[in-house]
Amino acid sequence: MTQRLLISFLLLAVLGQGLSAQKLGGRLKKLLGKDKTEQALDTAALPASYVLADGLMARALTVDLAGREPDGIFVQSLVFVTQMDEKARLEAMDVQGRQWRAVMAVGLNDDDEKAPYYTCRLRLTQEGTRLNLLADSISLVSPGFLGEMKGTAFERMNPEKEKTRQQWADFAARQDQWLGELQQYIVRTPAQPVTHWDDIRARRVVKGMNETEALLAGGVADFVRKSGERTRWMMPNQSTIIFEQGRVVSVVR
Repeated sequence: MTQRLLISFLLLAVLGQGLSAQKLGGRLKKLLGKDKTEQALDTAALPASYVLADGLMARALTVDLAGREPDGIFVQSLVFVTQMDEKARLEAMDVQGRQWRAVMAVGLNDDDEKAPYYTCRLRLTQEGTRLNLLADSISLVSPGFLGEMKGTAFERMNPEKEKTRQQWADFAARQDQWLGELQQYIVRTPAQPVTHWDDIRARRVVKGMNETEALLAGGVADFVRKSGERTRWMMPNQSTIIFEQGRVVSVVR
């Protein structure tokens, strides 16, 4: 009963001060002794597939594509993540070092804007025919108390709750599935040669590019129209990329 009276008193006090719902929730957590944002996560509480790296929960994955040409592996990994479009954003690439970094949304439901999903930072490094991936900065994004979408870092979730452990396992399963799809894409899809790396890094589509180079430089087209040997890509920025026999011949802005 005493705790209820304290909560009621705090509610009246903070509402009178015009505090936001977020600040109000923070004060309530401190009052009840449930503010765990300052507590370090015990590595013993982590599921087997997770590690703690620089204070962040992370997953390290490796896949070996023995028999594939190394240059093609790196190009196809870039193509795969680029084609994810709104579910991934490529942040940086190092072509000579064969590395890239992206921010990804995992399990996004396009039909429901309020459906929970996960976000993470994914870093890929290629060594020969082996791809090493590290996912960290993992968060669960779900509707908050007032309906707004709010992200909660995995490190701040309570490992003693069954729901938390289910969510950690769900993210791991979805990421494993994504890695399997990446592997299958690289194995089954022939890689086109890429030579316009400077233009790709500058996000610039130029004449002479093949479709892979145009995709990496300009992103995914909103609409594709084919007519004989000519193909038109209608892009989100309202430009049109025109190909003939698989090569860019014009960019109409």
